[in-house]
Amino acid sequence: MIGGGPAGYVAAIKAAQLGGKVALVEKSELGGTCLNRGCIPTKTYLHNAEIIENIGHAANRGIVIENPNFTVDMDKLLETKSKVVNTLVGGVAGLLRSYGVTVHKGVGTITKDKNVLVDGSELLETKKIILAGGSKVSKINVPGMESPLVMTSDDILEMNEVPESLVIIGGGVVGIELGQAFMTFGSKVTVIEMMDRIVKEKTILSQVKPFFQSVVFQTLKVLGMLSLNWIVVVLRSMSTWKLLFLESTHQVTSTVLKCWRTQPSVWGKLLLKMPSKETMLLLN
Repeated sequence: MIGGGPAGYVAAIKAAQLGGKVALVEKSELGGTCLNRGCIPTKTYLHNAEIIENIGHAANRGIVIENPNFTVDMDKLLETKSKVVNTLVGGVAGLLRSYGVTVHKGVGTITKDKNVLVDGSELLETKKIILAGGSKVSKINVPGMESPLVMTSDDILEMNEVPESLVIIGGGVVGIELGQAFMTFGSKVTVIEMMDRIVKEKTILSQVKPFFQSVVFQTLKVLGMLSLNWIVVVLRSMSTWKLLFLESTHQVTSTVLKCWRTQPSVWGKLLLKMPSKETMLLLN
């Protein structure tokens, strides 16, 4: 198994349950993006935002708070997020151990003999290989976008201050979650989406997706957080960032976060090179 994210570690456990001798190769942390830099950290941030919202609505339930003013200690929040993540990553490691799955830390490379080489030194001989390498942020051709000052979701989840203003390019699940959290923390947030709708991910059940999109859309529209059908064409770094859009409109912000679609880290074309062994590609 190459990759220890939600696809990889679950498949490894299932293979072990079916009687297989399983090795899992992971270059970073077990749990992949979801556990370490995605679903779980963002939910930690959203829980803090929920607490703040509840304070604001406490009076509706007969709870009188004399001074509702607050600040967010980002260092403390980062510490809490790390504790949550480490607990869950440790749980995944424990599950793998309990099923006899051996974990090898490093980069897995498929050799010409169709075995797996870990970090160029440790050879794992195998009959079957599953590629579950996860995904990475895809690139878009916008001048200024590759500046190290433009943040990814990984970067902002390590940020120890609340930005004064935040423009998020991409209205998917990650962008909307982080936008809601930082807006509640005190940032002026704008989400830029080129389509006419938000949260387009296929992970949402088709039966509830239209309702879910409508509720989120209406909520964020009331809060003034959405700009749909906008396409960023240039980013320029001044004392603050200026994002230039089509139709000569612009947005000035202190912080830019890119949250658009990801692409597989391990491409399916690798399958064509492995006719002599059974190979499967799992996308997290």
